[in-house]
Order: sequence, then structure tokens, then C-alpha cells
Amino acid sequence: DNVKVTGTNPDPNTERECGVYVDKTSTLKHLTVTDCAFDSLLYGWYLHKDTVLDGSTVQYVTVSGTSFSGNVHKGLYGEKLSDATFSNCTFDGNGFDGSLLPSYFVDWMCGIDINLKAGNYANLAFNGCAITDNGTGGAKEGAGINIKARDDGSYADFPAYCHGVTISGCTITGNERGLRFGEPGKNNAGPT
Repeated sequence: DNVKVTGTNPDPNTERECGVYVDKTSTLKHLTVTDCAFDSLLYGWYLHKDTVLDGSTVQYVTVSGTSFSGNVHKGLYGEKLSDATFSNCTFDGNGFDGSLLPSYFVDWMCGIDINLKAGNYANLAFNGCAITDNGTGGAKEGAGINIKARDDGSYADFPAYCHGVTISGCTITGNERGLRFGEPGKNNAGPT
């Protein structure tokens, strides 16, 4: 409650400035975040997932009144996230300057990137959020919100499945794209 994590981005290429980081094989459950800020970092949140079926997850998450703003690459990046609700949160100005990133990151700058891997995920909700001006720093495939359940290429052996995504009462403006479901050119089966 009322935690402010503000970065300096001295070298965004290192991926070291994350407001919340969950590593590839760790699990985090029953997290409540209220009236907090994860701003001016490389990633506001980075929920990392191994590309094998290891069972790790981030689940039962409730976030309200929280800012994810001015992060160089992404406000929220989740490779594992289930049963999570974000209410009245602000995702503003993330992915604002591609010159600060390695070239392979630039195309995907955005506000929210749910890029699920290796598992079953469900019940993601974004209610009353302001999602503005994300992915504007040169992103080719950026968006305010990306929702992907990966089952393509190297993810085919351990695919991700996602169902029950709700986006309600949000203001989504000024982003490179507003909403994107699936990975461009990959023909993912999910989310549903």
C-alpha cells in the first residue's frame, strides 16, 4: 500500500530496473497492490517465465489506483499471470524512446504486454484503467494492451492457453495501437 518505485534508467540495456521482478521459475500468489507507482524504470513489472512447463505462476493479483508510467520499454510485462485484476490504474507514456533500447526490443514497446508462455492462464481483468500514449517511441508492433498466449515456434512444445480476458470501462488513447490480441504473423490459438 502506497509504495513508490521510481527508477533512473542509467543503462536500460541491462534490464536491471524493474519495479517488480519475478524470476523464471518463481511463483508469486495473493498479491494486493494499492495506490502505488512503478515509474521511470525499464519495466514497471516483469513477470518472467521459463519456456518449459515448470509450473511457476503469478496468480491471485489485485492492483488498484496504481501508476505504471514513463517506463522505457513496458509498463507491465507478464509471461505468467492468472486471476489478476487491475482497477483504476494508469499506464501512461511507456515505450517512449526506442533509441534507449537494443534494436530487438524497439518494435514491441508498449503499456501492457501479456505475453503468456508454457501454462494455463485465465481471468485477467482491466477495469477503469487509463492507457495512454504507449509505444510511441518508434515501436512497429507496440500497443496500449497486447494479450498473447504463445504456442508458436519455440513455444510449441510447451504452449500457453488463456481464457477469460475482460477490458471494461478503460480509456485507451494515443497509443501506437490500442488493443492487440495474439502475436502478429504467428496465428496463435489464444487467447480466447
